Amino acid sequence: MRQLGQLLARRGFATLVVVLVGLLAGLCAWLAQDIRHEDDLLAFLPVDNAEIAAFRDINARFGGLDVAIVGIEVPDAYAGTTLRRLDALTTALLAMPELDHVLSLSNVDDFAPDPMGGIRTSRLVDEIPSSVDASMALQQLVESRDHVVGTLVARDGTALVVYAFPAFGADTRAVALDIHHAARATFPDARLHLGGAPFISQYIYDTTQADMARLTPWAVLAIVLILLIAFRNAWAVALGLLSTGVGILVVYATMAVLGMPLNVVLGAMPVILFAVGSAYAIHMLARYSVHRQVRTREEAVAKTVRHTGPVVLTAGLTTAAGLGSFVMMDIAPLQQFGLLTAMGVMVTLLLSVTFVPAVITLMNLTPRAVGSGPVGRTLGRQVAGIGRHRIPVSFLLVVVLGASAWFMTHVDDRLDQAAFYDSDSAPAHADRFLREHFGGSSFVQIEVEGDLSDPAALRAVRQLSDRIALLEGVHRVQHVGDVIASVNDAMEGVARIPDNGAQAGLLYGFLTGNPAVRQLVDQERRRALVHVRLSAADVDATERTLVAIEQLVAPHAGRAWRMAAHDEAGAQEARESLVVDRIRALILPHGRVASERVLDSVRRPVPAIPVGDARAGLAMWLQGAES
Repeated sequence: MRQLGQLLARRGFATLVVVLVGLLAGLCAWLAQDIRHEDDLLAFLPVDNAEIAAFRDINARFGGLDVAIVGIEVPDAYAGTTLRRLDALTTALLAMPELDHVLSLSNVDDFAPDPMGGIRTSRLVDEIPSSVDASMALQQLVESRDHVVGTLVARDGTALVVYAFPAFGADTRAVALDIHHAARATFPDARLHLGGAPFISQYIYDTTQADMARLTPWAVLAIVLILLIAFRNAWAVALGLLSTGVGILVVYATMAVLGMPLNVVLGAMPVILFAVGSAYAIHMLARYSVHRQVRTREEAVAKTVRHTGPVVLTAGLTTAAGLGSFVMMDIAPLQQFGLLTAMGVMVTLLLSVTFVPAVITLMNLTPRAVGSGPVGRTLGRQVAGIGRHRIPVSFLLVVVLGASAWFMTHVDDRLDQAAFYDSDSAPAHADRFLREHFGGSSFVQIEVEGDLSDPAALRAVRQLSDRIALLEGVHRVQHVGDVIASVNDAMEGVARIPDNGAQAGLLYGFLTGNPAVRQLVDQERRRALVHVRLSAADVDATERTLVAIEQLVAPHAGRAWRMAAHDEAGAQEARESLVVDRIRALILPHGRVASERVLDSVRRPVPAIPVGDARAGLAMWLQGAES
């Protein structure tokens, strides 16, 4: 440090340092223009966590699960004008290449018996109604479809929902903006509610960036005022800020070169570097101002670098090491934040012991000695008073430390998505709208693996879903068994899962190419997803529901279902359990019934039915002309 101080006290070497730093700053400013932005909240999930890896695998296999939800308040969901706008919005969204598929009331499929035999597949809203009678007829038809009412249209007909599923790997921020623009253009006068992960990510990122844009000038202003009060020299203030600004440019240029995106956490890095990094330049300037009172400029610079440089380096390296320890975390954005902020501290640290002394040499700065004003004298008296009252002050510090430790144990470390936005924000309004009209906007996916062409497997999936549907905080459960039963209803007039694999395979054929079904079962029919919509309104209720779901699923996790033989021990109990769960799920919308009452009804012996008369009558009919 002695030799470095002597070199920096020479104008020639100081000029070289300032020119090199200027060129570096210009290059970094040019490179930083290519930095890209990222608002994906899923990036904050742990990288090596097995459950997160499973989620990403499911997301890739079944399509984007980060659904964007557009809620639309309308006077009459079944009016012709409303449905024409809804169809236009759905068509516009389907044309977007970044969306995997779109689901709304205007394009949802419906299955009905074909008069010529078999099943006819068409849109539920096959024709836009042109009269009041036609609208009422359509309303009756839609309300007869339980899987549509409460999912795509509110039960009171005053709200609609459009689900837009981004393709895997799509830019969620761009998707959210495009969907918002399309919805606003199609429904210019309606009140829109934008929910789902893409819109929440966009809101959090935009709000954070806006907050940082407002905070940064105030933070810089505070630093400027402190420096002005301390040094009473505008050049010294500018020098302290300039060295930190160059450090920030170097970090941004590094991010652009390495392709690291600017996320929510890294958006706060400039303020942190201004607050932390400027301290090193302040220390050098403060010590120089003291030496300059009694020494020449060259001597003051050399002495400051020789004596204060090691102290500043030690403090800066400690800070950089602390930030660099973030690399041990398993969350990628926080790892990047720690490494890049540590890099910014290191660059600012090096500039404080090279660039700052070089500028002082060239400009011959003569700031006032720090501490010579009223602020310094006041602080000196306070320090002296603390020294005279060591015991009371120590006792007070122990009390504060103990209270802080107690409060620290009561910090709630659970992740509540609502904590990222205000209760009066757009995502909060959308969440309340979706909860009020459609039961909620939070989903849980459960993956099931097996031969899903086997009706026994489909019934097992349905039984699990029926049990989940009975849990408090669960609004609705969707699974492939319901879809198969719906198609079977059009085929046989009964909404049930068929009895053999051939019938199930036939019904699967009517679902080929349906994008909505792709999120329920894969093409090989080996894996399926059970989608659980949660109605819980807060993090505590959500956690209770999640715990209940996990406890219900845990006994089956990693195990295979097997259909019991007809005469096997426990087969009767298994069949009774299957029937009871199905009945309880069916009567759930009409009120809860104790399982004991249902079980008693199921176990009640079937009364003997006289079939002799029926057999005789049937025989006569089969021999008649009508037959």
